[in-house]
Amino acid sequence: MRVFPIKLMSQWDKANNLLDIMQNNKPKKVYKHPYINSGNAETIVKNAIKSTSKFTKNEQGQLRYSFDVPKVVDAVFIRQKFDKIVTILAIDVGGTKIYSAVINENGEIISEIEKNPTPETFEEIKSLFELIIKKHEREIDVVAFSTCGAVNNQNDGILGSTGNIAKDYPKMPFKSLSSKPVFVENDANCAAWAEHIIGASKGCANSVMLTLGTGVGGGIIVNNKLLKGKNGAAGEMHFKMYCDKRRKCTCGAWDCFEIYASGKGLKITAEEISKNPNVTTYDVIEGV
Repeated sequence: MRVFPIKLMSQWDKANNLLDIMQNNKPKKVYKHPYINSGNAETIVKNAIKSTSKFTKNEQGQLRYSFDVPKVVDAVFIRQKFDKIVTILAIDVGGTKIYSAVINENGEIISEIEKNPTPETFEEIKSLFELIIKKHEREIDVVAFSTCGAVNNQNDGILGSTGNIAKDYPKMPFKSLSSKPVFVENDANCAAWAEHIIGASKGCANSVMLTLGTGVGGGIIVNNKLLKGKNGAAGEMHFKMYCDKRRKCTCGAWDCFEIYASGKGLKITAEEISKNPNVTTYDVIEGV
């Protein structure tokens, strides 16, 4: 089989790649890291299970950009343990609403879609997450968060808060919310990847997804891979529209793209044009 360059592979690609090698008894030198480049995939996984404590700080820094051991091990053994399609609790976190549903790895929704208003405080958001997870934890294999805000390349935390959610939200301890593996990704990146795999851009090697909601987000697919960038924020669509101060954004700056193109921004524009302070985003969609 073909072994893809590790830096271009998603976590699930890495897991499937390793598992395929293991199941077909085709040991290959998959990685170039000094600690794991001399063994086959089975040895790599066994070493990984022992924890990452054997890696030096320098080696851990290198691994951050090449091979995230715990997540791949989780994914590999999920695939081995369950002789069935993996089920995922998907939680979509926005500034206004939080949706949740159980899906399978083919993208099929296999439960009712639940909707909750986004709480105002960090503790309330955390409590809601815990409530949703507790309800479904026994029936699922993985918890996946699709969230507002830029997400790090380790897919376990938020790089910085967005202006439309609780200020302390980046401190959310996602991985400790469940005993099951937890994966976190930016919501626009999730949307871009979903469209690429099963949606409108399926079959297209390159695409750009722009999401317009409480805020504005972007996801970029290049050569069938999600473009994350050095820090995980490659798709962020946060830039200035004007040089002078016309409209203050929720981030605290002036005249950002989001304060014009988001649902809130479109509502403000509609109010200015119609002179009607009671206009809603639904009115905008239907045509004021």
